[in-house]
Amino acid sequence: GKQYIKKTGISVVQIPTGVNFSEDSETNNNVTVVFGIAGKNNEHIDILSKIALLCSNINNVAKLADAQSSQEIIALLKEVEN
Repeated sequence: GKQYIKKTGISVVQIPTGVNFSEDSETNNNVTVVFGIAGKNNEHIDILSKIALLCSNINNVAKLADAQSSQEIIALLKEVEN
């Protein structure tokens, strides 16, 4: 699908109650934030790097999950320096 990407972008989906991505019922891998990315000319690698750095701190994950606007999420992503 690379040929269909017109410009680099990111989507962030918040799931307030979470979704358990565990394969068994005894483990809880509850996910509250999901990212979708599309990057032209390998720009997706920079996006993935920023997401990884941001989410390496559990406090930032909580901020993403609790954000009330796209501006809050953008500000969090902009704080990340590579």
